[in-house]
Amino acid sequence: MAANTKKMRLGTCVTNPAVRDVTVFSQLICHPQPGLCGRMELGIGRGDSSRRVLGKKPTTLENLEEFVRIFRNLNAGKTVDLDRRPHEISLDQRRSSRVWVAGYGPKALRTAGRIGDGVILQFARPRPD
Repeated sequence: MAANTKKMRLGTCVTNPAVRDVTVFSQLICHPQPGLCGRMELGIGRGDSSRRVLGKKPTTLENLEEFVRIFRNLNAGKTVDLDRRPHEISLDQRRSSRVWVAGYGPKALRTAGRIGDGVILQFARPRPD
């Protein structure tokens, strides 16, 4: 898709902090293939449906918010402290990646509205009837 388009934005829809390391993921989004600079976006949620399928609980909204905060700081060229060590990503070109937050329910949607650039509404059934 990237090789055959010039304006299409690409990214995840949807990952979650329970399965992604924020530094590795920031590198993926911030260091895309040539021609993709500024076209990569992050779609992220608590991992509600994907985690419940495995019999696990989704991560907390606090963990989601912390992941997004760190991601934005790394993407902006700031140094962040993780595990008592400084981390940063150096980029030749810096362009902000939009963050789309997935969720449903009042708490998740409030968080999405506060920290996201957009919302991915989740209509999946995390638990079978």
